[in-house]
Amino acid sequence: MPKKPARVLRYAEQLTYENVLDLEAFCYQQLERLQDQVGETGELSFAMRALGRYVSTSVVMLEYLLKTDPAERTEWEKAAIVCEWQHLRATAHPFNHREDFDWDYWWNPLEHYDATGEAAFRARIAAAAKEVGRSCSAHLQPYEDHVTAELVGLPAPGGAGPAPYDSATAAVLAALDQGAEEHLADARPKKTRTSYARDWELWAEFHRWLAGQTGHALPLTAVTKGTLVALVVWLDEMKKAAPSTIDRRITGVTVTARRHGTEVPKQATKAAREALKPMKLDPARIVRGRGKAIAATPAHLKAMNTATAARPPPAVGRRRGTQELPELARLRDRALATLAFGIAGRSEEVSSLDTEGITQVAEGLEVHVPSVKGRPPRDVAVAYGENPDTCPVRCWLAWKGSRRPHRGPGLPARRPEGPPRHPAAGTRRLPSRHLPGRRACRPGRETHWALRTPRPGQHRPQAGQARREASQAGRLGRQQPGLLGVRR
Repeated sequence: MPKKPARVLRYAEQLTYENVLDLEAFCYQQLERLQDQVGETGELSFAMRALGRYVSTSVVMLEYLLKTDPAERTEWEKAAIVCEWQHLRATAHPFNHREDFDWDYWWNPLEHYDATGEAAFRARIAAAAKEVGRSCSAHLQPYEDHVTAELVGLPAPGGAGPAPYDSATAAVLAALDQGAEEHLADARPKKTRTSYARDWELWAEFHRWLAGQTGHALPLTAVTKGTLVALVVWLDEMKKAAPSTIDRRITGVTVTARRHGTEVPKQATKAAREALKPMKLDPARIVRGRGKAIAATPAHLKAMNTATAARPPPAVGRRRGTQELPELARLRDRALATLAFGIAGRSEEVSSLDTEGITQVAEGLEVHVPSVKGRPPRDVAVAYGENPDTCPVRCWLAWKGSRRPHRGPGLPARRPEGPPRHPAAGTRRLPSRHLPGRRACRPGRETHWALRTPRPGQHRPQAGQARREASQAGRLGRQQPGLLGVRR
């Protein structure tokens, strides 16, 4: 950052309308640059437009105030000039790293209109401080009314401390601590426990490799700065892991090691992540992982819903025959996928939908989204869509008219015949987090999309979405199914 410049504008009376126009042009230049990155839709776009109107209002106010005769300006006009200039300056100040930022005029804040106003302000501050001092002195009690006390010193370092616990108490406390560790470990989600177990397996594999290199086997509890940094390098060079995956591996190893009673020093994890930091900035390493999934859009829904029901055998896998998806399961998949997009639902919300909470009205559907993960419940109105293949109302009515009567929560799809163990066509409830994963790899599709929950797809700019999909076209064939959509 350049050295702080000397104050050029000390008072607001020095301002000219040309200064305001220069600052306005700089603000709009930065906002337009960010608007191109944000896009034309979404909450960030609305915030950028509001900030632009904020800048425009301040400029119009300053134009009116600065064109008045300085000798005839009232106190409120002087204060308004200072305030509005500060608004504009505060908008431009975060962009002081840009080359066209005027450090001489825009770095230092303006606090007063002129020297007379500054002197009057300081006089008021001094008078207020003096008044506070007199008020405090008046409320002080005389010395003779005070209670004389004596400070009690702390015990000497070598003095007697708390009495140690007896053996029975220590045993009970140790058992409680052990039970608490096991309870907290069991309280973790199953996927987290599975991931940590896989991290520990890789940690053991790394130790076997290290023993082959050094000729000496280290214990798995040897979690030090050297071993963690070596693990990072091993995962990067030998396993070709993505930086985000390596970061999570570090967490899994340290958590599991602490469960085994190992004291992992903070310097060790800090050094490992310092070694990982340049890897996160390397574009060649970043693309190793599956990356961030793109948002589902109506175009994705249409492509999934219009795919054929025949599912050919995969190139890799145990299934050999062509699978025919039952029609009832297909209708149910269409209904859930389009409803998830229509209500902008999270995966947990769509999983908790109840048939009794979906009501048909003249305009479409009224969907009651229950409370999940502490979020309040909500009622969403879903209107008819223009395209029948992506219309949530038509897809819902098609499934509802074809299914058997059902009572209770969930959106079951009963299968009269078809391959066994099909999660969509069984009598049990289908967890909707598996739905877009199966829909995205629907038979008839040559690619396996990486889709997120449909919720962000309603807010993402379509132009930016198209650019992202085009940039990711080369790796769509390597993507794997995941939560509510297909994650890469």
